[in-house]
Amino acid sequence: MKNKKRYGFTLVELLVVLLILGVLVGLAVPRYMDAQKNARFRTFTANVREIQSTLEVYRMDKTSTGPAEYPDNLGELTSYFTQPPINPYTGESMLSANSTESGLQYTNNGSTYTLTVVQPDVDDVNKNGDTTEPLPVALNVASGTETPTTPETETPTVPETETPTVPETCSVVTGTIEPYIDLYEWFYTTSPDSPYGSLPGIILDRTYIDTTQETINPGDELNAFQTNGNVHTDGNYMICTNDCEVTTLNVYTIWSNNADDSAIEFTANIPEIETGVIEIGLKDFYLRYDGDSHTMKLCCHSHCQPLNGWYTGTHTFRFEFHRGRVRIKVDNEVLWPFGREYYFDGAGGIRLFNENGAKFFVLNVDTNAAVQIGTIAITINEYEFTTTGTYISSIYDISTPNFITGTTEVWVYFYGFEQFEYTDYTDFTLEYQLSLNGGATWGDWQPVDYNYRVVSYDFLRNINLENARIRLRVTLSTNNTKFSPEIWRIYFKIYNALAQP
Repeated sequence: MKNKKRYGFTLVELLVVLLILGVLVGLAVPRYMDAQKNARFRTFTANVREIQSTLEVYRMDKTSTGPAEYPDNLGELTSYFTQPPINPYTGESMLSANSTESGLQYTNNGSTYTLTVVQPDVDDVNKNGDTTEPLPVALNVASGTETPTTPETETPTVPETETPTVPETCSVVTGTIEPYIDLYEWFYTTSPDSPYGSLPGIILDRTYIDTTQETINPGDELNAFQTNGNVHTDGNYMICTNDCEVTTLNVYTIWSNNADDSAIEFTANIPEIETGVIEIGLKDFYLRYDGDSHTMKLCCHSHCQPLNGWYTGTHTFRFEFHRGRVRIKVDNEVLWPFGREYYFDGAGGIRLFNENGAKFFVLNVDTNAAVQIGTIAITINEYEFTTTGTYISSIYDISTPNFITGTTEVWVYFYGFEQFEYTDYTDFTLEYQLSLNGGATWGDWQPVDYNYRVVSYDFLRNINLENARIRLRVTLSTNNTKFSPEIWRIYFKIYNALAQP
């Protein structure tokens, strides 16, 4: 008899395969869970360090307006972050006043602060079986004191005679001493006396190309709008009465952080109202008059920020957009300066306005009154960015006795927006240059390896900083001359190998 061909697997073969798969799963799952736990711990630790460094930056900024003081609460640091640091254990902001959400407890008395980690070690990072104790995060800042000290040891000082003289052409910034050195570099691209004020950020140079202007007289050109409700004209004004909406047909190209500058100016006669709301401006970025609370607000998407003043009657409003920042004028007086970036969209996003352009609109709901809109003028100044640019930082004096370099952290902070990917258009390189003889001679520029936004790299290992200087060089390059993300701060910390536990 002929042997029949056998198809499929025997029961023994299937059991062997299932056994192998079970062993593989048993090996892989614990490792995956351990990796998740380690990732959460590293993220929390990195966020704590960033908050500590930002507390020092906040205090430095306060020196320009008064005494150097720390914030009353961590929420005051929000404007220093492109997005708030998130507690990976709770999913909530680490700047929250609720310590259960943030995992941190913060107190201060002006000149000093105390930051305590209260986040339970739910993953048992210490592997001691206690998941209720706080995470073992070492706080590098000693309660916000002026000069951090090594535990139980007095911080050494550098005699004035030992500090080498730096040529007058150098800008010298003195770092702190043991157990680490903090270096901050803020970048400003325009001078304080410019029309736009001081705006932070390394950004490529711009070249002017052309100006586009458009003017709409609503009294004569009502056909330029899409209207809902009772809308009519008296020959000079377009009138939007109770429960109506008016929207332009055209979209005005206004992009965040792009090369072009834009301005929209319009005249409006705002009635006194006791109920309802009136909204005027650009879709997703507009002014809101609330009759119930008698407040004027600036709104970005669904999030609104109260403003000072209640502007009724006839006024000329002007929105000016410059490199992703906005300034608002009322009758040529600045109501909202460029220096106050508008971060929130109500859903945790970070964008100033609709990045695909916007339409002008008027909304009048439940006011039992009429809004009159006069001339609307739109101006767009067109520019292009250059393809490459380089910035060299100040020279930092990091002369510190009894200091042997250990690990180094470098943080590169971008100014950007939710809908904008830096790597889509622009690359950057970061390099450092070191002098070990007080700036008399310098070594070659050395690259600092980095990943997206944040650098953590062990360069500068095992170097004696008895008479050292350092400076940084950043090079930007773009493949899209309409976009160039800004680097607005570089911070790095050099740890003393001799002071490490």
